[in-house]
Amino acid sequence: MSNLHHTSAPCSDSVTIKQSRRQELATLSSLLKPFGPDIIGVHGIAGIGKTTLINTWFDQHINRCIRLDCRLIEPTPRAFLHEIARQTHTEQTTDSISQALAGLNNAGIDVIVLDQFESLNLLESWLRLEFLPCADKHLKLIFCGRLPPDNQWIFSPPSGMSYQGLKLTGLATDIAVRYLCGRGHDADTANAINHFAQGHPLALRLASNAILEQPTRSLHVAPPSQIIHTLVQYFIEDIQDPDLTNALYASSVVRRITEPLLSTMLDVQAAQSGWLYQTLTQLDVIEIHEDGCSLHETLRNALSSEMKIHSPDKYRIYRHRASQWLMSEFQSATYGQMWRFTADLLYLIENRVIRDAFFPPFDKRAFSVEPAIPSDENALMAIIKQHEPEALEVYQRWWHKQTQAFHCVKDASGAIVGFYCLLKSKQIPIEQLYQDPLTRYWLTHLSDTTSLQNDHEHIFIRRWLSMQDGESLSAVQAACWLDIKRTYLELNPKLHRVYLTLNDLKPYATVASQLGFQVLEQSQTLGTRDYYSAMLDMGPGSVTGWIASHLIREIEDAQSSTPFPEWFDTAAKQLRFGATITDLTPLEFGTLYMLVENKGSAISRKSLLSQVWGIEYDGASNVVDTIILSLRKKMKSKAKLIQSVRGTGYRFTDSEHDR
Repeated sequence: MSNLHHTSAPCSDSVTIKQSRRQELATLSSLLKPFGPDIIGVHGIAGIGKTTLINTWFDQHINRCIRLDCRLIEPTPRAFLHEIARQTHTEQTTDSISQALAGLNNAGIDVIVLDQFESLNLLESWLRLEFLPCADKHLKLIFCGRLPPDNQWIFSPPSGMSYQGLKLTGLATDIAVRYLCGRGHDADTANAINHFAQGHPLALRLASNAILEQPTRSLHVAPPSQIIHTLVQYFIEDIQDPDLTNALYASSVVRRITEPLLSTMLDVQAAQSGWLYQTLTQLDVIEIHEDGCSLHETLRNALSSEMKIHSPDKYRIYRHRASQWLMSEFQSATYGQMWRFTADLLYLIENRVIRDAFFPPFDKRAFSVEPAIPSDENALMAIIKQHEPEALEVYQRWWHKQTQAFHCVKDASGAIVGFYCLLKSKQIPIEQLYQDPLTRYWLTHLSDTTSLQNDHEHIFIRRWLSMQDGESLSAVQAACWLDIKRTYLELNPKLHRVYLTLNDLKPYATVASQLGFQVLEQSQTLGTRDYYSAMLDMGPGSVTGWIASHLIREIEDAQSSTPFPEWFDTAAKQLRFGATITDLTPLEFGTLYMLVENKGSAISRKSLLSQVWGIEYDGASNVVDTIILSLRKKMKSKAKLIQSVRGTGYRFTDSEHDR
């Protein structure tokens, strides 16, 4: 492997990229001008250069700013405020916004820069509605991430503050060519590379490395969905050391890699793992953090998806060893370390119901969720009258006694389109809980089946309703559940049980069983409607223990099950129907592998792109449709086993009669 892959080699990269983003840097600097914006939201696809831009601007104004890597912060107000206190060297960590702001003021800080903001999206409404209003325009904010900011920053910014969005796109042709020439390419080669990479900074860097390593390579124009996939293959080909190659693949399985974790995953001695880890940190596709390092997200997705398809046994071994090490380390983790281990375990979870509940991969930001305020009463009660008029009196009682328990779901225009009501059992007077038939039943069940230890917390999800769909599965319901996960994390490691109610259990049966919810025996009747109850017992390990238990079951199932039909030869990557043997292309094989592995579940086109292609790209869903069409032709009479799921993607069923 030549030193072109090391951070020391492309020394002109950062200078050239800085020059290419002058307009964007000027936009960020307008934040510091008297009539400039107070908040800037930067977003763009993975690898487009967001972190480079943010770091460049931060270095220019380092005395006035603090920079927070959102991947390292638990998405709770408590953890966010503690991180501010730590960075401003406040003597004591605090849960108080006013004290955190005082610490910033004493340190001379007037700008907070939040990178990797998608990791903190559970806090987006809190930042906008509670944290920034307390700053009274004395504090500026830049946040940066893959996802477009919530529309409420535009329609309802903090009082007295102004917001500006900044979307990063690819580099202009002249800038990209100048950058490539600065790396040693002639003008013709630079133009050819940029024609292939389409101005995408990460693709430019990888393509440049690929040609510098092997000048005779030809980069053929490819769909955007395949560019990074092709370049990652070249990147791996150019690494001559098999141990380093294995270290890269191991790193693609986990959220972050440390030297002890790498040693465990590769099963090598400390001296060898130490050398491998140090070599990894020198690669220009590795990001260094205070708690380890990680592969760039785009490469991590591409390598892990390739390994799952082409070397599934190696993938399972790495995943198993990583989970064992993480769960062992978690046992002795301090309170401050707990979130990082929880996030690490979540990353290993393949149950998309659980993983996506905390970190949705393709959040379109169609809805935002905010704490209800008194003026929301009429809108909320209108939803209740529409769907559950017989329970209106119960909801009104809760509204007047526990308004803070209600959270509104708003669409892009700011209109209320749904809500949820969540009660924390230790914060609600018992007499109020006994006035509601459902919460009375839950409290009784709790006392009958657990010891009610003082350090345990329990939550009662009293209801969620959508204006259009009621309690049914919907995007509004999904937004509610995503927001509820913040409460899970706030109460971790004391959260023990979660209770909820449903009118119709059937639509939620599969999801509930995957999450571990149990349906309770008794139902409660209000008016003419029956309400069923379900309960999730997380056990003594609370949220992290619940996640770990699912991970253990997943790994055990993966080791013991053989889910593939006999006609699908995964080793040979072929279809075998009698004497007819048909080869599959890598994309056909990967698509069918993922569908069969998740049989019975609807897999979105974007999930297929992410898992099979290893990237996230919004404009290539037709590529998936083309691959499915090709697969169905090759599967002949078995083609009907791949079902189209309207508005989502595809599903594999092992029964030809399951339509």
